[in-house]
Amino acid sequence: MMRILTPSWAGAEPVTHPYPWMVFPPGTALPHHLIGRLTSSFPKDCYSRRDASTRDGGKTYRNWSRPAGSGELDSLWRDLLADLSSAAYRELVAAALDLPEAGDVELRFVRHARGDWLDPHVDSPDKVFSHIFYFAEQWQPDWGGHLEILGSADPGDVVASIPPLPGQSVLMARTDRAWHQVSRVANHVPISRASLLVHGWRKSRDDSSATTLPKRQRK
Repeated sequence: MMRILTPSWAGAEPVTHPYPWMVFPPGTALPHHLIGRLTSSFPKDCYSRRDASTRDGGKTYRNWSRPAGSGELDSLWRDLLADLSSAAYRELVAAALDLPEAGDVELRFVRHARGDWLDPHVDSPDKVFSHIFYFAEQWQPDWGGHLEILGSADPGDVVASIPPLPGQSVLMARTDRAWHQVSRVANHVPISRASLLVHGWRKSRDDSSATTLPKRQRK
């Protein structure tokens, strides 16, 4: 039984163009009465700078990231991460997207600060799905940081642009056509774009720190 996630989200029909993806507005996957607490208690420390802006080959991006299994967590967050780490969650995702069930999940907290972005890319073949939850308080449309569903590798070929509204989430199947990007966060934004990334992998991952909850709170 899920502790935080609502049971109705997986019954929605995915959009199939240009690949299977789904948007869950606030109150759909996460109940309205918990969104404020999750947003206000979103982890603020233990992040590492990830800067692949000068990478030669592969996707380029810049953000701040930490495995979900590190640092202190509010009890509500521990319950949500337990839901997302469960076999029941993987079964629901497989049914919703009509995909094989993932063998494991990786959970990461990510912050996009001013000027951060993620260039157009397709995820690696060993990934089954990505589910992104947003927790940026009072995010405005002109602040950027939108997840953009692309019809091709062209960054201008935007099929849908999804703002990171608090409590909203996006579920995407991994296919060879699943191009997507995150638009650059504007330089005047007063807060960071806070998100929880759930990556479903075909097989178990070696990096258990990204998927295993800490046994005790660590400072």
